[in-house]
Amino acid sequence: MSPTSYQTALPCVTFALNPTNSEAKESISAKGWFVKCVFSHTAGSRVPYNKNMIKMYTTTWCPDCTAAKSVLKKRGLEFNEINIEQDDAAAQYVMQVNGGKRSVPTLVIGEDAVSLSGFSRAKLDVFLQKHNLA
Repeated sequence: MSPTSYQTALPCVTFALNPTNSEAKESISAKGWFVKCVFSHTAGSRVPYNKNMIKMYTTTWCPDCTAAKSVLKKRGLEFNEINIEQDDAAAQYVMQVNGGKRSVPTLVIGEDAVSLSGFSRAKLDVFLQKHNLA
């Protein structure tokens, strides 16, 4: 029997069901079937995704922040929002990664940060594609 793949509600995680797949690195056995999360970190592939993967540094008054949040929500990408007006350490981090500027929104995935001030969907798309999330 060949594997059967199912796309989850999250756009970047695919699960495959296969009763004999010996390549599954992390599997859960359930009644003789294995559930394997299919992903790799190679270019063009999907990566495991969770809402804490994307951090968005914002302020309450920022229209670019509102626009970026709207686009991510429409794409089904959850994110951890951090208001730099309420978190001094977050404000310092934003200034550190943006050459001393309190530039918002700032998106962070892993160690990679980008300012989306002067918001453009194209710039957001480039950042998400870089992380295989677009």
